[in-house]
Amino acid sequence: MDELRRKQWIFERLKHSVQALELLMPAQLPLMPDFVVKTDELLLEFDHWRECAVTNYRADLTGEQLESLAAMNTHIGSPSGDQSVWDESCLSTHPFWTELRRLAAVALSSFGWPQETPPSYAHEYVSGCDNE
Repeated sequence: MDELRRKQWIFERLKHSVQALELLMPAQLPLMPDFVVKTDELLLEFDHWRECAVTNYRADLTGEQLESLAAMNTHIGSPSGDQSVWDESCLSTHPFWTELRRLAAVALSSFGWPQETPPSYAHEYVSGCDNE
């Protein structure tokens, strides 16, 4: 993959991870396979693509974009000790997720990205157990 395509791919996946975090709970759950902890995977996807973009293309990001991604990252590190954050039923009611949606909307705006449902990448996950 050439450098331009690599960069486009990383930013496309970053966009989709931010879009997924901005969605309301009913639309978030189908994005992940049923055999994962969906709350955890939503955050891990964002963390991975944020790290790829910031590490490789920091010079291409505006201050506003870097700040919006940093604000999301800082917030994600904030719920220490509050295990209820990871319960899927809390996606729609917990203040942690409400604030993260707001921060994701700010990030989408800073990049000029639309607030829409991203594609699912559930096919990329591999189950560790075969129940057949």
